[in-house]
Amino acid sequence: MTCKNCKAKLEVGMFPFCKGNPADHGQPARRAGFRPVVVFRDSAGNVSFPGRSDAKPPKGFERVELTTIRQMEQFERTFNASERSRNQRYVEREQQMSEEARSKLRSDLRNGFSQRMPDGTLKTLPGIKHMSSFGRAMAEAAMRRTDEMPRKNGNGSDFFLEVLHKDQSNRAIYRDRDTDWKGQRW
Repeated sequence: MTCKNCKAKLEVGMFPFCKGNPADHGQPARRAGFRPVVVFRDSAGNVSFPGRSDAKPPKGFERVELTTIRQMEQFERTFNASERSRNQRYVEREQQMSEEARSKLRSDLRNGFSQRMPDGTLKTLPGIKHMSSFGRAMAEAAMRRTDEMPRKNGNGSDFFLEVLHKDQSNRAIYRDRDTDWKGQRW
């Protein structure tokens, strides 16, 4: 559809009336008044964040432009869910390995174990049942304390897009070639 007065192409959400100046129509409501957020995504779904929105994507990645607030919020939710899942798998593997090591060490502590000394000789150390009552109490207290330590939960993803959550009051000063190396807050 075109404006009868200025012949400008009108998009959904633009103000339909003008006085001959295409700028009177304004931006379409479905587009935000800022540069798009750009991310690069490969075929496996991996995401890369360019340093600049006009950067070229690396080989194997496609350029994805987030031009609306809804797209940006959806991207944040999806990316955070993916990162939480990845963190959770990492924490579960870490806890499994830690539990296996703890189980082996406790078995050695209870039953006794052999240790190779610096001179190469093998020394057998007695288990908890051969310790003094004080030594046994200390070992059991240490095991209880280890059991009571909080475990990681893997929910550590707090990714956000600055354009949605920060403004000039809480954004760091930005300097580059476009700003002639003078500090600006975008």
